[in-house]
Amino acid sequence: VQQGDEIRHYKIHIYPVELEGHGRFYLHMSRDITERIEQERLRDNMWMEILQQMEDLYNKMIQEGNKLDRLERRFEHLKDSAPLALVAWDEDGLIRQWSLNAEILLGWPAEEVLGKAFVHFFASGESQKRIEQVVKAILQGQELDYSINENRTVSGDIVICEWYHSRFFFDEGRSIRGGMSMGQDITDNVKTVQALHRMESQTEALFRAVDDALVGVNHLGRITFWNQAAERLFGWSAENAIGREIEIMLPAQAALEEGSRLRRFFTDPGAESPRREILETQAAQRDGTFFPARLSMFSARLGEQHLGILVVRDMSEIKRVEHLLSQSERMRSLGEMASGVAHDVNNHLTVVLGNLELLKESTSQKAGLELIESIEQSARRGVQRTADLQSFVRGDDESRDVAWERTELDQLVREVVNLTRFRWKDQTERTGHTIDVGLEIPELPPVMLCASDVRELLTNLVLNAVEAMPQGGRLQIAAGREGDRVRIKVQDNGVGMSTREQARAFEPFFTTKGPTYAGMGLTIARNIARRHNADLSINSIRGSGTTVSLFLPLDSVSEPAPELGPDKTSSLSILLIEDEKPIRDMLRRFLQKAGHKVQEAANGREGVHMFRQGQFDMVVTDHGMPEMNGEEAALRIKRSDPEVPVILISGWYGDLDLTQQTSGLIEQVLPKPIDWERLLATVHRLGRRRKGQLL
Repeated sequence: VQQGDEIRHYKIHIYPVELEGHGRFYLHMSRDITERIEQERLRDNMWMEILQQMEDLYNKMIQEGNKLDRLERRFEHLKDSAPLALVAWDEDGLIRQWSLNAEILLGWPAEEVLGKAFVHFFASGESQKRIEQVVKAILQGQELDYSINENRTVSGDIVICEWYHSRFFFDEGRSIRGGMSMGQDITDNVKTVQALHRMESQTEALFRAVDDALVGVNHLGRITFWNQAAERLFGWSAENAIGREIEIMLPAQAALEEGSRLRRFFTDPGAESPRREILETQAAQRDGTFFPARLSMFSARLGEQHLGILVVRDMSEIKRVEHLLSQSERMRSLGEMASGVAHDVNNHLTVVLGNLELLKESTSQKAGLELIESIEQSARRGVQRTADLQSFVRGDDESRDVAWERTELDQLVREVVNLTRFRWKDQTERTGHTIDVGLEIPELPPVMLCASDVRELLTNLVLNAVEAMPQGGRLQIAAGREGDRVRIKVQDNGVGMSTREQARAFEPFFTTKGPTYAGMGLTIARNIARRHNADLSINSIRGSGTTVSLFLPLDSVSEPAPELGPDKTSSLSILLIEDEKPIRDMLRRFLQKAGHKVQEAANGREGVHMFRQGQFDMVVTDHGMPEMNGEEAALRIKRSDPEVPVILISGWYGDLDLTQQTSGLIEQVLPKPIDWERLLATVHRLGRRRKGQLL
């Protein structure tokens, strides 16, 4: 290679690489061997000079027979002073001359080898075969030959030698009577070259095996190396990438700023060496797809050479995990807040439902009763949604109590259509558009489920379908039996979803409808489906619409046995402990109305004191209270009377985790809002057991 006024020599290894679908390309790896070539040239010149001197000596020996003795002495001196092993052999291949360096090289003294075949001092069959070919070629008139052979030393060791062979004249007629071979030990050189080859192979294998994209960059900012991981990541084959500018890895909008920074790093001649830098940016694949990438850059000057390496890592998965962790932290914070809100809402709903229950008993007009029942149904739906929220926060949908009942699906679906009429008809027509609703509900067997939960699930599906048709369209709801399951299908012909959006549809807070939407509808729907051992699936095509299918098992849950109702003839002395006065008053009224005597305490400490001062058949206590909570109060009360039954009422019901010390001391835990019939039935059951113990 011409570099200015200087010629440099390089050894170039060329590796063909076959890539399926990409054809063949060639990897070139080069190494500067100028100094080695110069050393070999000097050595070759020296050998040729020695050969020329020897040939001149023999010519003079022939021409000046009267000076033969003096010339032979000069030859012997030259033979032993040459820095190489020198062996002369005759037309039969037998050794006639054996220099001192030949003895040093192979270990045999001259008197032991003279007259023996030269070929016997070569180790392997291949080496012996090669030297036989050399001897034959020299005897047939070839002037020079070169070989690398394995030779055996006197100790049995194998050494690798390089030999220069030439013809030699012994008579006046210049007929070829033999040859001369000069050699030296190159074992260390060969091992070094082999080690370099192994290193090159290992380096190449490492570059190919590494998962990260590995890119070589020269001082001009052009790509010089491109491993298979880079091919997979960027979509460019090595053949197409090598020689291009490094900016091909960046999108057009990033090429100006990040591309300039990248180029300066590798091309600035005044920068410090070595140096490293990390750049996080958007990278671009050949098809235009963007992905987040981390670029680890390394640049160094090695003498006159420039080494630039760029390691590119796809950060898509790492960014996804970071997003999930961030979302998880957000969920945890929201969960803590939601649990507190749910607790407060449960307390308020306890008062609302209790007062509605009392109003029903004091109202005889049909219209008034219907109004009260409508309010009560809405309040109970609020109770169930609060329970859904608590279950979602806990991640344990099986823990809350569910009112399972045999349900007629056709009636349930029609209720959902009527409940959502305001959205698919009234609001849509107000914008000048129309949504046609079609129902295909054949006669189906009753299904055991929580009607309020499934009603909420289907309502979410219908509202989602309506949102997907802002210009109006067709909403189809169909049901049918498929084996041992019932399928309810909600289908729209709206905007549809992409494959990526479908994959994330059930993720909390994921929405395609903008920041004003919470993105929780399908998440809650899936949780409800799981509680029913049901499946929920989505099939959508962008621009064509979406179909969501709910698959409900027909016989997954047995109908629970009803609890016994209260016995109004038995009167108990009950200690009621509750810190919130509206709830305490409501509980007192219901218990007194059932015929029981009630004494009230405003907190746990006051309740323990009252229990020790009086005699009670039962204790009903709230869980969360100031000064002393219900769990601690129950523990102290049980120390005074281990047999007294304790009912614990909690707005944290699903999150309640009683300690090992108190879990066996509380007979019943009931959630807020209070189911009054269940409370009275529990009081009756435990009171009857208490009365039996006292008799």
